[in-house]
Amino acid sequence: MGYHMDKHIILEFDTIQKAQTCLAVINQLAAVYWVSQGYTVLDTPEGKALVGKNAATGEDMPDSEKTVTWDIIKLSPVNTYYFSDPAQNENFSLWMERAAAVGYVFDGVQREFPAEWVNA
Repeated sequence: MGYHMDKHIILEFDTIQKAQTCLAVINQLAAVYWVSQGYTVLDTPEGKALVGKNAATGEDMPDSEKTVTWDIIKLSPVNTYYFSDPAQNENFSLWMERAAAVGYVFDGVQREFPAEWVNA
Protein backbone atom coordinates (compact mmCIF):
# COMPACT_ATOMS: atom_id res chain seq x y z
CA MET A 1 0.00 0.00 0.00
CA GLY A 2 1.36 3.34 -0.99
CA TYR A 3 1.58 6.70 0.70
CA HIS A 4 1.53 10.10 -0.93
CA MET A 5 2.88 13.16 0.86
CA ASP A 6 2.65 11.34 4.20
CA LYS A 7 -1.07 10.67 3.71
CA HIS A 8 -2.59 7.32 2.98
CA ILE A 9 -5.22 7.84 0.28
CA ILE A 10 -8.01 5.32 -0.17
CA LEU A 11 -10.87 4.72 -2.57
CA GLU A 12 -14.10 4.22 -0.64
CA PHE A 13 -17.41 2.76 -1.88
CA ASP A 14 -20.87 2.33 -0.43
CA THR A 15 -21.27 -1.22 -1.80
CA ILE A 16 -18.92 -4.13 -2.25
CA GLN A 17 -20.04 -4.48 -5.88
CA LYS A 18 -18.79 -0.96 -6.68
CA ALA A 19 -15.49 -1.69 -4.95
CA GLN A 20 -15.10 -4.99 -6.83
CA THR A 21 -15.83 -3.35 -10.18
CA CYS A 22 -13.33 -0.57 -9.57
CA LEU A 23 -10.64 -2.99 -8.39
CA ALA A 24 -11.20 -5.18 -11.48
CA VAL A 25 -10.72 -2.12 -13.73
CA ILE A 26 -7.52 -1.17 -11.87
CA ASN A 27 -6.19 -4.72 -12.13
CA GLN A 28 -6.87 -4.76 -15.88
CA LEU A 29 -5.13 -1.40 -16.38
CA ALA A 30 -2.19 -2.62 -14.30
CA ALA A 31 -1.89 -5.78 -16.42
CA VAL A 32 -1.71 -3.69 -19.60
CA TYR A 33 0.92 -1.43 -18.03
CA TRP A 34 3.13 -4.30 -16.85
CA VAL A 35 2.98 -6.03 -20.24
CA SER A 36 4.13 -2.73 -21.80
CA GLN A 37 7.10 -2.81 -19.41
CA GLY A 38 8.18 -6.26 -20.61
CA TYR A 39 6.62 -8.33 -17.86
CA THR A 40 4.62 -11.50 -18.37
CA VAL A 41 1.01 -11.43 -17.22
CA LEU A 42 -0.89 -14.71 -17.05
CA ASP A 43 -4.62 -15.39 -16.96
CA THR A 44 -5.42 -17.42 -13.85
CA PRO A 45 -8.67 -18.47 -12.17
CA GLU A 46 -8.03 -15.66 -9.63
CA GLY A 47 -7.48 -13.05 -12.36
CA LYS A 48 -4.44 -11.57 -14.08
CA ALA A 49 -1.15 -12.62 -12.47
CA LEU A 50 2.09 -10.69 -12.82
CA VAL A 51 5.13 -12.98 -13.05
CA GLY A 52 8.18 -11.78 -11.15
CA LYS A 53 11.57 -11.34 -12.78
CA ASN A 54 15.06 -12.26 -11.63
CA ALA A 55 16.66 -8.92 -10.72
CA ALA A 56 20.10 -10.00 -11.94
CA THR A 57 19.13 -11.58 -15.26
CA GLY A 58 15.77 -10.04 -16.11
CA GLU A 59 14.39 -13.51 -16.82
CA ASP A 60 10.89 -14.54 -15.78
CA MET A 61 10.68 -16.53 -12.57
CA PRO A 62 7.63 -18.72 -13.30
CA ASP A 63 7.90 -20.50 -9.96
CA SER A 64 7.86 -17.27 -7.98
CA GLU A 65 4.78 -15.94 -6.25
CA LYS A 66 2.63 -13.91 -8.61
CA THR A 67 0.81 -10.66 -7.92
CA VAL A 68 -2.87 -11.05 -8.75
CA THR A 69 -4.46 -7.85 -7.47
CA TRP A 70 -3.59 -4.27 -6.62
CA ASP A 71 -5.03 -4.57 -3.12
CA ILE A 72 -7.75 -6.36 -1.21
CA ILE A 73 -11.12 -4.82 -0.41
CA LYS A 74 -11.65 -4.10 3.27
CA LEU A 75 -14.80 -3.36 5.27
CA SER A 76 -14.55 -0.08 7.17
CA PRO A 77 -15.87 0.56 10.69
CA VAL A 78 -18.68 2.62 9.10
CA ASN A 79 -19.74 -0.25 6.79
CA THR A 80 -18.22 1.06 3.60
CA TYR A 81 -15.66 -0.76 1.45
CA TYR A 82 -12.21 0.56 0.62
CA PHE A 83 -8.75 -0.15 -0.72
CA SER A 84 -5.56 1.83 -1.39
CA ASP A 85 -5.64 4.35 -4.21
CA PRO A 86 -3.16 3.29 -6.91
CA ALA A 87 -2.64 6.95 -7.84
CA GLN A 88 -0.19 7.04 -4.92
CA ASN A 89 2.18 4.96 -7.07
CA GLU A 90 3.79 7.07 -9.79
CA ASN A 91 3.32 4.24 -12.32
CA PHE A 92 -0.46 4.41 -11.83
CA SER A 93 -0.99 8.09 -11.07
CA LEU A 94 -3.23 8.49 -14.14
CA TRP A 95 -5.34 5.39 -13.57
CA MET A 96 -8.62 7.35 -13.33
CA GLU A 97 -8.00 9.10 -16.64
CA ARG A 98 -7.12 5.79 -18.31
CA ALA A 99 -10.17 4.10 -16.81
CA ALA A 100 -12.42 6.92 -18.01
CA ALA A 101 -10.93 6.56 -21.51
CA VAL A 102 -12.25 2.98 -21.64
CA GLY A 103 -15.68 3.97 -20.33
CA TYR A 104 -15.36 3.34 -16.59
CA VAL A 105 -17.21 5.84 -14.41
CA PHE A 106 -15.69 6.06 -10.93
CA ASP A 107 -18.46 5.61 -8.36
CA GLY A 108 -16.65 6.11 -5.09
CA VAL A 109 -14.82 8.64 -2.95
CA GLN A 110 -11.09 9.32 -3.03
CA ARG A 111 -9.94 10.48 0.41
CA GLU A 112 -7.38 10.30 3.16
CA PHE A 113 -7.58 7.19 5.34
CA PRO A 114 -9.47 8.26 8.49
CA ALA A 115 -7.18 8.12 11.55
CA GLU A 116 -10.09 6.92 13.70
CA TRP A 117 -10.24 3.70 11.65
CA VAL A 118 -6.73 2.59 12.66
CA ASN A 119 -7.74 0.66 15.78
CA ALA A 120 -11.46 0.35 15.10
